Amino acid sequence: PLTVLGSTQVSLRLHGVVVTMDAIVVRQLTTEAILGLDFMKDHEAKIDFSTKSLFLSDQGLSLPLDDFIPHPDIDRKVNVRIVEKIEISPRCQLEVMAIANEPVREGVWLLEGSNKGGIPASVARALVEVKSNRVIVRLLNTKSESVTIYPGTKIATLEQAEICAVSNAKVDSLQQNRELLTNLISKAGKTLEANERRKFADLVFSFADVFAISTQIWEEPTN
Repeated sequence: PLTVLGSTQVSLRLHGVVVTMDAIVVRQLTTEAILGLDFMKDHEAKIDFSTKSLFLSDQGLSLPLDDFIPHPDIDRKVNVRIVEKIEISPRCQLEVMAIANEPVREGVWLLEGSNKGGIPASVARALVEVKSNRVIVRLLNTKSESVTIYPGTKIATLEQAEICAVSNAKVDSLQQNRELLTNLISKAGKTLEANERRKFADLVFSFADVFAISTQIWEEPTN
């Protein structure tokens, strides 16, 4: 049952239109708010499934239903548990199969160690791929004795990884970039022996794709 804390009046801004309503405040609601039958009746709301929209007749306002249906994985944390009994030797790490407590979509998730439960090993925080509700987890035993973890033990949580657009910038002219890097090596390696300069050059060129293309980076600083 929900624990009612009280009531208040709130204002909702829906696509530029402010709607005032009476709201009941409850403890530990799993979503930000629920617009119930009272709200629907007061605003003569109609749901059109063909256009996937909610129409508030008194406001003459049509709202996409997607605005009211949160993505099932947003702000959602799912517990991950061990499938089989495992034993980790002292100061060793082990990759094990674990399973999510509830169905999750396949793809990339953020795996973090559980703060509760007091498992005798550390969980490596990582981006992991979930397939068929299963995931590979890396456990680290930093103790001087072996530790045992039993099936069903909660070891971590899964949270939806934020998808970012990453620019895959490529050097338009490989020769131009090589000349810039050669110039950098020449300036930075003046005090190095021939053998050290060669190692430095190998290191710089191995990371050539992370250097800025702009020649401004090579300019001498001005006072």
